[in-house]
Amino acid sequence: MTSAIDALISNAKSKDDQVDQMRGCNEAERHWLARKQFLLKNWDDFTEDNREKLECLSQCWSGLHFLGVGYPPQTVEKVREMSFGLPNMSDMLKDADQEIHCKEVKRRRDEQANVITVDNQNSRKRPAQGPPSAFSVAENKKQNTGNADLPAPLKPNAKQIGLFLNLSSYCRKQGAEADLVHCVTMQKQRVSFLSEEVCPEQIQDMEKFYDRSISACDEVVEISIINIFIAQAVAPTREEAKKLALEQAIKILQNMPVVVVSCHRKKANGKIVSELCLVNSRGAKVLGIIPPKLKTPEIMVEPR
Repeated sequence: MTSAIDALISNAKSKDDQVDQMRGCNEAERHWLARKQFLLKNWDDFTEDNREKLECLSQCWSGLHFLGVGYPPQTVEKVREMSFGLPNMSDMLKDADQEIHCKEVKRRRDEQANVITVDNQNSRKRPAQGPPSAFSVAENKKQNTGNADLPAPLKPNAKQIGLFLNLSSYCRKQGAEADLVHCVTMQKQRVSFLSEEVCPEQIQDMEKFYDRSISACDEVVEISIINIFIAQAVAPTREEAKKLALEQAIKILQNMPVVVVSCHRKKANGKIVSELCLVNSRGAKVLGIIPPKLKTPEIMVEPR
């Protein structure tokens, strides 16, 4: 009985190791953990000779859910049939986030244990010294708290991810004729246009971001959907800025991949805040990647 259980455990570990080899080099952790469930569910229905087909179908499943990719009806039907019995996407992403969190906690504990071990070894070799200088104390404090003042990153939920995947797919189908307000309306949502004259306190940050001279008389227009930053543009008039921002938003939605990530933005008073933004590359965006946050903008929502 014990040998049979050991054999089952060994087989499960072997299967898990083989599945892990199918992860793409640029695949997001939470997307991979969800696709891994699809692979494990269908693993025993394929043999060594046709497992490449399973891997392709799992990529189609991932593309349908996370990237809004279109496939032939037969492929879509086959993938849906293979997904029967899996948890819904929201639960799968929650499970993935929980697993990522557990891995991060374990990694931090291991790092802390390594640091303590190294410190103990060094303390045996280090000669006795006098009390540290005020400069060294301040320097160590600065190193230890360099990012302490930055707000924690935000995480998009399944509803937000799904909305922008559908919106991106619809915009790509419209091609050069894509109209942002129309595309968003078809998703039963609205577009927010935030506009104001460039704030004098932000001119320096704006010039640094846009890499050009900007006047306090210039107008800046920012586009957001369900409070997620999409695009921003600066021009001599509000109409020009809005047109440029719309073009930028459509370009982002029509490029791949379309992902909702956390970012840090600087306010006019110098405070740093965390927001969600729509971009074409994975990973949280550090301060300076997304333009400064507007101070007191007028907000217009379309369709009204």
